[in-house]
Amino acid sequence: MAVLIRVAIVLVAIVLVAVVLACAGMTTALHAQQAPYCAQFSDGTSPNCSFATLQQCDASINGVGGVCNLNPAAPYQAPPTQYQYQYRQPFNPMAMPPPPRGGM
Repeated sequence: MAVLIRVAIVLVAIVLVAVVLACAGMTTALHAQQAPYCAQFSDGTSPNCSFATLQQCDASINGVGGVCNLNPAAPYQAPPTQYQYQYRQPFNPMAMPPPPRGGM
């Protein structure tokens, strides 16, 4: 009976070590996760989040298919000011036409 318990404990320990090693192999480097763009290829492989620019990501999927997205794990980076919309006038709700009347 005691031998069976020892064998069961050893087997559980081996399975746990195997699971931990398998999970460790699935993770990517931290610097790769922090890049702002990810390529998701059309063949269904894991996303590649190692692209610093959208042009790099587009070049990697060119010819093989896929899409480039913002990396959800990367810290937010505001777009350059040249791409940010600048309001010329503050919003004036009185400048809008009145809603249509209910009856005709």
